[in-house]
Amino acid sequence: MKKLLSVLLAAAFLLLFTACATEPAGPSQMQLAPGNLTDEEKNLLTLVGSSQTASLFDFQLDDSIQSVNVERYELDGNGAWRSFGGGSFSVSAGEGRIALSLDPRRNEIRFAVQGEGGTSALQHEYPVDDFADMAISTAILSEPVDIVAGQEIPLLVQVLTRSNEVYSYRVEEFFTPESYAQHDYEHVYAVTVTFLADELA
Repeated sequence: MKKLLSVLLAAAFLLLFTACATEPAGPSQMQLAPGNLTDEEKNLLTLVGSSQTASLFDFQLDDSIQSVNVERYELDGNGAWRSFGGGSFSVSAGEGRIALSLDPRRNEIRFAVQGEGGTSALQHEYPVDDFADMAISTAILSEPVDIVAGQEIPLLVQVLTRSNEVYSYRVEEFFTPESYAQHDYEHVYAVTVTFLADELA
């Protein structure tokens, strides 16, 4: 059953990319924004059980950007972000989409990028897999942001804890990890993207 759900979720990620992206931000403006799901896309995500864990983002690029790097982080015991891997994807000028899902119940982190040149995806597990009885709080990018080459953009920050108190955060607080560290949460994860002028080797 778990394999079937994984296959359905992967298919849903790919089908999400068949819909049109949002209107272009403008001929000279590069922007990343929360994606607008159609009713069909929402129904598809509900069908595969990922409507609560999947996030979609639309981007508009000019020809100065050649690749995008995704980085996954875990907050360490010193209150600093520690990378536990990621991936890089080729992109080109025009519109594209990013799909992201962090689902601790299935121990799955999925990330896919679609651009003019096609779709690429990666899937990983969490660094640990003991999330029993934990509350989950997830902050997701909710406003459009300008894309600047080499500038990291947090897409999502996820808190997992058995604490009775979980504070709400904005995804921009990724840049102040001490705001999470002061509460002694068991696990805090983040995913960022960085658009780059460099081509993949």
